[in-house]
Amino acid sequence: LSTYQRMNTPSATQRADDLVRLMENLYEKGELDHHPDIVHYTILCSAWSRSRQNRVTYRIVEILSNLKEKHRAGVPNVNPNTRTYNACLDALCRAGDTDKAEQLLYHMLALARDGDKDAQPDCFSFNCVISGFSRSTKRDAGRRAESVLDRFMEYSEEFPHVRPETRSFTHIIAHYARDKKMPDAPYRAEYILNQLISLYRSGQKNFSPNVYAFTTVMESYTLHKHPEAGEYA
Repeated sequence: LSTYQRMNTPSATQRADDLVRLMENLYEKGELDHHPDIVHYTILCSAWSRSRQNRVTYRIVEILSNLKEKHRAGVPNVNPNTRTYNACLDALCRAGDTDKAEQLLYHMLALARDGDKDAQPDCFSFNCVISGFSRSTKRDAGRRAESVLDRFMEYSEEFPHVRPETRSFTHIIAHYARDKKMPDAPYRAEYILNQLISLYRSGQKNFSPNVYAFTTVMESYTLHKHPEAGEYA
């Protein structure tokens, strides 16, 4: 499975999928002592994330649904954990299905608040969805990324061990720098930069603004042909 995962080809992903199905069939026939566990399924989801196939979203949702059904049926060690969900988030974002990724992230939040510690989102979970929206060409992608970042900030107050980092902000800044269709994009980019600076000045040193954040905002004014781009820069 790990070998197929690293091959990054559609055929390798299909072979990984077939291998897990074979394990399930052999277990049901009594020819395999143990049912595939969450490690096998997490590797499979990771393989799908790199496959670049059109049916990634369908298969990821199907795998998660099957895992939940198996867990309810009493199959041991198949309940999705943070690594599994992260592999699925990565797959959905790479496939461009940021809506499904956002829904899955908020599902993880709900599970965590209901006491499922294995499903708690980590920094990668939030950054993955923020980055997914930041790469998207959807009209409201920037605002959606900001909304996820706001939820991340709220979550970090409840779970201090999971905290945003500088790139949680720079992903969004870069999106606004590229978004030529949004008239106020440079202002949004600078607003996010100012948020980052304020957090750093308040003593939260993990939010140290980097050179990339500043230069990207400068370039945003230039790319949008702002009449006072030089002065803003």
